Amino acid sequence: MATVLALQLCVTFAEPVSDRIIVTVRGHGPDVVLIPGLASSGAVWDATVRHLEGHHRLHIVQIAGFASAPARANAQGPVIQPTLDALDAYIKTNKLKSPKVIGHSLGGLMGMMLALQHPEDAGSLIYTLLGSCRRHRINPFDYLKDLFTRLPAAKITEIKQFTPAAWAKGKEKSLVQADSSAVRDKGLLCLVNGTRF
Repeated sequence: MATVLALQLCVTFAEPVSDRIIVTVRGHGPDVVLIPGLASSGAVWDATVRHLEGHHRLHIVQIAGFASAPARANAQGPVIQPTLDALDAYIKTNKLKSPKVIGHSLGGLMGMMLALQHPEDAGSLIYTLLGSCRRHRINPFDYLKDLFTRLPAAKITEIKQFTPAAWAKGKEKSLVQADSSAVRDKGLLCLVNGTRF
């Protein structure tokens, strides 16, 4: 019973500063902000939390509208920039001094954008993306370049197209379309992956 009670005392919900994010705080020590990816909840960090909470204070972010969480303010209009603004407000309101920011996939992109826009908000940044890129056979640099270009203005209904899996399928389709256009321009007929062009 004492162990359960002690664990419950270490888990708190941070004071809400925005209806775009919910932050759960666990552990004690230097601050670490954990931002999940597009299709993920804060639970994606459970193993990391178990490993770090004994010697770090972890701020586990849940983004409204991600992983079936209610969309609230993220239901309409741009999502990324307002969420970055909410993260910045959270860090400043809670007086976090140069926390480490760890982001997975889209959360990593948000962490990079946060560090660029508010360098005081991130003492260091870790971006976890390579596993997703390898799994979907995409070049992480091409993926990030496209995300940096198109994602900041994307609406919540458009964001799923930016997951590594959806992005890879979209790129594959656009490459096939580009190839078929070049072939048609030469007056030739072509089969690409069993599809006649």
